Amino acid sequence: QKENTEIEGRIKYQGFESWSPWISSASPLKEKQTGDEIGVFLPIIIGSVIAFTLVILIIFLVVRKKRSQLKYDAEKAEGNTDESKMLNKQTEEKVTNGNK
Repeated sequence: QKENTEIEGRIKYQGFESWSPWISSASPLKEKQTGDEIGVFLPIIIGSVIAFTLVILIIFLVVRKKRSQLKYDAEKAEGNTDESKMLNKQTEEKVTNGNK
């Protein structure tokens, strides 16, 4: 047998009127290989998950900092900061010591 032999064929399935297209051994149809697709998509999926996690982390940190700043600003406006309390206490001590 020769290795250069080319085979052509088509199939007619029972119960169907039409024949399949001609196929040749010179140009066989390649099956879809799912293993190769996973190799391509896996880095994309992992990269997307990492990017999504980083975005969520950055948003969380920014919101947390903004909330703490707003809380500090509100306390500062009301005079409830630790610095204000210490100054008020020192002022009261000076007033009470000065009156004695």
